[in-house]
Amino acid sequence: MTEENKMPQDEHEHESRKRERKPITRKVLVIVLAVVIVVVGGGIAVINHYLNRMEKINNETQTTLSPEEFMSLIGIDTTEEAASSLEKDTEQETEATSAATEGVTTEATVQTLAEEETERYIAIDPDESDVIAIEGTTNAASLPTAPPATTQYVPPVSYEWGTAASLNDEGLINIVLVGDDSRGSGNSRSDVIILLSINTSSHKISLISFMRDMYLPIQGGYSSRINHAYEAGGFPLLYQCLKNNFGLHIDGGVRLDFTGFSKAVDAIGGVDMALSAAEANAMQSYLKTYSGKTTDPSTIHEGYCHLDGNAALAYCRIRKIDNDFYRTARQRKMLTTLFNKFKGNMNAVLNTVLPYCATDMSNGTIMGYAGQVIASMGAYSLNSYRLPADGAYRAVNIRGMDVLQSIQSRNISALRSYLPY
Repeated sequence: MTEENKMPQDEHEHESRKRERKPITRKVLVIVLAVVIVVVGGGIAVINHYLNRMEKINNETQTTLSPEEFMSLIGIDTTEEAASSLEKDTEQETEATSAATEGVTTEATVQTLAEEETERYIAIDPDESDVIAIEGTTNAASLPTAPPATTQYVPPVSYEWGTAASLNDEGLINIVLVGDDSRGSGNSRSDVIILLSINTSSHKISLISFMRDMYLPIQGGYSSRINHAYEAGGFPLLYQCLKNNFGLHIDGGVRLDFTGFSKAVDAIGGVDMALSAAEANAMQSYLKTYSGKTTDPSTIHEGYCHLDGNAALAYCRIRKIDNDFYRTARQRKMLTTLFNKFKGNMNAVLNTVLPYCATDMSNGTIMGYAGQVIASMGAYSLNSYRLPADGAYRAVNIRGMDVLQSIQSRNISALRSYLPY
């Protein structure tokens, strides 16, 4: 047979073998696709199972207190007799403040305020003994003098410093983490307010504590500690407070109470932390008094310790040995330690921890955020900060409360630098 006669037959055999392989290839592809669908679908079903165990907070049902109720919450008596007494006390405090500040050198104060580079100045008005906003360009020489930080005074019942401009942070995922002391019984004062801000492009995460004693306008011009915002109106009022005072946009919130935090830490097998002698002693005292005495205080000592849920809660609540600045630092240290330990297996951790949380986000929203983050979690870096920033507050006493009166322009500037742009 000639070559010319062989070629058509060879091509025919080749085409025949190709036709035989096509059904097999299709079958393999169908099987692989089916396996992928089953695995992915099963994974989604598992995640949904845990997400469905989260308590869902309906923000539409969150009731914000009326101005009268809010004033009562923050310790202001609204009766005519009380109002008259407040006015009299304010006059007396103004006279005392004027006498206390007379002859005080104020060049440093004026110079500090003059260095503000924003158009929105914040200053202390000694006549009102409170923080006010000064809009537009301000002559530094005309800025009012701050009374000494030790002056105790009664501020006006109401003030406003205007709504802060947006930080243009819409490209970030901003989740508010709230730890409250309700022990499972609804809204209470938020012992912990931490902003979890995620940049999926730069693979950066910022944890930013808002100290509970920051004194800010909360509702209708009435001012108090920031931790009253969640107690008075749940997530909606807290979000509004953060937007009005700092220009933050918030995508959602997660709440974890004391009991839930303790159980969540137990569920992931505890956490190892380095303790100072003072921290260990404070935790031992706490564990002997609270937490149902389910943790042996003798297991807590100076140096590295393995903390169960109760001990981890005790660590996060330490305050008496120093102050709230250190306490918020411990809380961020705890979260950072957990992040670094489990970021390679964050999916399993979320499945374990989520049932102990409550959120106002839908399952779809959470899965959308998780999908953007978890796959590349190992590449993320985490940094932590707190507000008010150094030099951006005054420690004062208002209505018997020791608070951190915010110098807002400085805190907004600090927050902008803390966000993971």
